[in-house]
Amino acid sequence: MPFTTSTHGEHWLLDADKLMVLREGAIAKSLAALRGVNSQAEGITLQEQLPLLRYYEQMIEKICISIRLPNSVRASAMVFFKRFYLKFSIMDYHPRNVMLSCLYISCKVEENYIPCDDLAARIQQDMKPAMQLETTVMQALQFHLQVYHPFKPLAGFISD
Repeated sequence: MPFTTSTHGEHWLLDADKLMVLREGAIAKSLAALRGVNSQAEGITLQEQLPLLRYYEQMIEKICISIRLPNSVRASAMVFFKRFYLKFSIMDYHPRNVMLSCLYISCKVEENYIPCDDLAARIQQDMKPAMQLETTVMQALQFHLQVYHPFKPLAGFISD
């Protein structure tokens, strides 16, 4: 399937303005839900959320390197994590659990399957909360799990 007609090309190529609108919308939706429970609740701002998300993106990188996962798994997990937080904020779902769920999903999508128990042992993390989020993450991604990476074209370019 050509990139331009793929779900990646049709739904996930967003400019900086659109990204900002989606992120702010996710924060506003979370804050409204929080204030529905407690009218005096204070949530976080987008400026406060972004550094926390960057931290967990770096954790995806460190985990993948430490357990020697392929670049495609690392890149897909990062893309899934970023896409998830275009729909939700960290007030909705803890980034650690989302990060682990995205990592597990990307292992399956990129055909580098690691059973959940093995992955938990290798990264020394409890995967149960992450596993409970697997369907939620895939729904947030609209089940668009095909991610186009530059690795194969770049390797071909270099070898020529």
